Amino acid sequence: MKKIALKIRPFHTSVNTKFLVLLLMLMFVDYAGRGFYIFYLPFVYLIFHKAFKVDWTFFLLLMWGISYGFTNYVNSELIGYAPVLLPIINCPVLYITGKYIARHNDSRNLVLILYLFAFSIALISVLSVCSDIAKNGFLVVGFARNIPLIGMDNSEGYMAATGISSRLMLLTSFFVFIMLPYNLLKKIFFLSGALLAIYCAVRVQSRTAIVGLSLILFTVLVGGLKSLSNKQKCILFLGLGAIVYVIIYILSHYDNELAIINRFQSDEIETGGGRMDRLLYVAIHMWSHPFGMDPNIEYAHNLWFDCARLVGIIPFLLLVILSLKYAWSLYVNVRNNSIDLILRYTLWILSLAILIVFLAEPVLEGIPMIYEFFCFLFGVNMYYVKRYKSSHIKFKAL
Repeated sequence: MKKIALKIRPFHTSVNTKFLVLLLMLMFVDYAGRGFYIFYLPFVYLIFHKAFKVDWTFFLLLMWGISYGFTNYVNSELIGYAPVLLPIINCPVLYITGKYIARHNDSRNLVLILYLFAFSIALISVLSVCSDIAKNGFLVVGFARNIPLIGMDNSEGYMAATGISSRLMLLTSFFVFIMLPYNLLKKIFFLSGALLAIYCAVRVQSRTAIVGLSLILFTVLVGGLKSLSNKQKCILFLGLGAIVYVIIYILSHYDNELAIINRFQSDEIETGGGRMDRLLYVAIHMWSHPFGMDPNIEYAHNLWFDCARLVGIIPFLLLVILSLKYAWSLYVNVRNNSIDLILRYTLWILSLAILIVFLAEPVLEGIPMIYEFFCFLFGVNMYYVKRYKSSHIKFKAL
C-alpha cells in the first residue's frame, strides 16, 4: 500500500496571509450575527494588496448578487443596506479571496485553513448546545430542539435547530483525519470534533444532521480504505466501533426519553418533515411568479427553490448555473492527480457537507455564512482548475 505522506508542521505562510485568515475566521464565527461587518476588513486588505483579480465566475456571482439583493429588497420592503450589499459584495469578494489564499499557500497550509474556517462556522453552535446541556441536561422537555444562542438576544425566541445542525455539519469533516498518518493526539482531536458534532446533533434532534453524518462517513470509508495501511484500518474500525457502541448504548437506555428517535419513527420522515410538500409547491408555482412569491409562504428547505420563492426566476437560474460550474470545478480537481491527495479529499468532503445543507435547509435566509463559505471554496476550486489548465497548455506547447 502506498502511504500518504503528509505531516502536520507549523503554519508556514506570510504574516499578511495569517492576518487575512484571522479576519476571515472572525467573520465566519459570526458572533451575535455581526460577522458581515468584519468582512469589509478582508475586502480592504485585498484592494490594498492589489489582489483583486476578477474572472467570469466573479461577474456571474456579481450578477446573481445584484439580482438577488435588489429583488429581495423590493419584495420584502427591507430597511437598511445589509440585505442588498451582502450578496452583491460579500459573495463575489469571498470567491476572489478563496483564489488569493489558494495561490499564496501550499496544499498543507490550505487544508489547515479550510478546517479552521469550518471550525469557526460551527463554533458558536457547539458552545451554545454544550452550554444548554450544562444548564438543563441532555434530555430536556421544554424548548426541546431550540437552543439559546451565545451572543444573541434570545428574549424573543431561541435559535432554530435547523440553523444549529447546519453549522454542525462542517465539523463532521474532521472525521476524515482519522485516516491520515498524524500522531495519535491529533487523531483524537479531529475525531473528538466529529463526535462532538454528533452529540450536539442528537441533542437538537436533527434528522438531517444524522443522515448527513452517515452519508459523509460512508463516503470517507469508500474513498479512503484503499489508501490505508493495515494499522490505519485497524485504528479506523476501532473508532467506528466506539461510535457504534455509543449509539447502541443511547438507543438501549434512552429510547423512551430521546425525542430524536420518535422523530425518525414519525410519519413525517417519509416527506422529510413536510419539506417535500413545500418544495414541490414552490417548484410548481415559481414559474407563475417570476419575481418571487408571497413572503409568507413557508421555506422550501432547499437553497435553489428558496431562492426562487424569495426573489424569482432570474436569480434562481443564475444560482443553478453557478452550482453546475462549482460541480464541474470540483470534478476536475478530484480527478487531477497533480493536486495533493489530501487536499482533493478535503475539497470533496467539505463540498459534500455543504451540499447536504443546501438540499435540506433555507441557507440564504437562515444560514448565509454557509453560502459565503461555499463562495470561498468555489474560489479555491477555480484557482486549481486555472492552474491545471495553464500547466496543461504549457505541456502541449512543449
